Amino acid sequence: MEGGFQLYTTASQRGLAHIRISPDDILVSKNLLSSSARNSLKGTISKASVEEDRIRLDLDAGIQLTIHITRQSFAGLNLTV
Repeated sequence: MEGGFQLYTTASQRGLAHIRISPDDILVSKNLLSSSARNSLKGTISKASVEEDRIRLDLDAGIQLTIHITRQSFAGLNLTV
């Protein structure tokens, strides 16, 4: 798909669409997960910043994503920018 990005959904319609994914609904892992999830993206953290009780990650995965994780998760995963 030239100039676009492909994600799998349960919608019956096909074609171009706009989507919104909540930053709180994205799972972060340093390793490939064995899962039934159809959408798995590899990316690089471009920025990390503290926002109240969580860490905001800006991720480049072919598209720009914003992710929220807990401080404990950030420290436990030993993430770096």
